[in-house]
Amino acid sequence: MKKVALLCAAALCLAACHCERKTTGTPCRKASCQASAVKQDTQKNKANCPKAQKAAAEKKAAEKKAAEQKAAAEKKAAEQATALSSVGNTARQGNVISLKFKEPIRFAYNSDKILDNSKNEINATADILKKYPNNKVIVKGYTDSLGDPLYNVDLSQRRAQAVADALKERGVKAENITAEGFGAADPIATNKTSAGRAQNRRVELQIEVK
Repeated sequence: MKKVALLCAAALCLAACHCERKTTGTPCRKASCQASAVKQDTQKNKANCPKAQKAAAEKKAAEKKAAEQKAAAEKKAAEQATALSSVGNTARQGNVISLKFKEPIRFAYNSDKILDNSKNEINATADILKKYPNNKVIVKGYTDSLGDPLYNVDLSQRRAQAVADALKERGVKAENITAEGFGAADPIATNKTSAGRAQNRRVELQIEVK
């Protein structure tokens, strides 16, 4: 009878512990209950494991694809920068190329009319850009610091647009070219001398390789 009573008491304790865990969320201190809880947690973790592994694998694959795309874009940019070096000095940051013409694009005085002696540079540049029709090209215009700042911004915009239009006429995709004028901003030489001002009156290209 004593053994039966002890077994019944143990069963009641175990049931009470499980009940306490379910109703209060407080882990039972009894060894039997703790063992049962560990088993349940292990089973739950095993059930969630395939989902976690799948999510981790998908994340790793996405990171690998992004890295490969970045490396491919930078490789293309390096190749194009080499090609463009025939018409200007290039600098590259990632997949973006900046081009400064070796021979400046020249315009009539206070005008956006491109002089004939600059058309060779435009022709050569267009021939290269046409090989890469997915690139995005920004034509940037600048002036020296003489005169009214607002006028200079307008003049630099018109000159940049003139070069953009000339590139379009030579076969560069129109939807991929935009023009921006910056006036006397970002000088590359002093504006105190005529030689410096001549350098600052310029057009540059920014090319995003796609």
